Order: sequence, then structure tokens, then C-alpha cells
Amino acid sequence: LAIGRALDLIYGAAGAFAKQRDYAISLANLGALRNALGDFDAAETLLREALDVDSVLYGKTHPNTAAQKRMFGQVLSLRGKWD
Repeated sequence: LAIGRALDLIYGAAGAFAKQRDYAISLANLGALRNALGDFDAAETLLREALDVDSVLYGKTHPNTAAQKRMFGQVLSLRGKWD
């Protein structure tokens, strides 16, 4: 499956550029795709990691980090995870 291969490529490259913006964007895009496909566990994991990367890159109050928080929050909300 192409999505699985994309995840393998991203995770394989993580050691080289795990804290870079491209990595966070890739994680967020795959998280959004997994969410759209109904794979909420994978979406949550991917979006949480994207948020973690942006928090390290930009800090917790940067607009890019806020955008990741919004996406992650939406997935949690759809899953009924309010805590």
C-alpha cells in the first residue's frame, strides 16, 4: 500500500532530519490522510509527532505550532477524547 510505503520512507529518514519542518509537514499531511481514511489511531500518532516537532522547532506559542495543535485537537475531538 502506498501510504504504508510513504510512512516507511518518512520514518526511515527521521534520523537525518527529524526536527526539520519538512518532516513535520509530511507527518501532518499523512495524519490528515489517515484521518480522512478513518484510521484514527494512526492519524493521532502522526499528528502528535508533527506537533512535537513544531514545538521543538518554533516553540509552543508560534503560529505554526498553533496550527498543528488545531489539527491534532480536531482529531481528538472527532474521537471523543476530551481529556
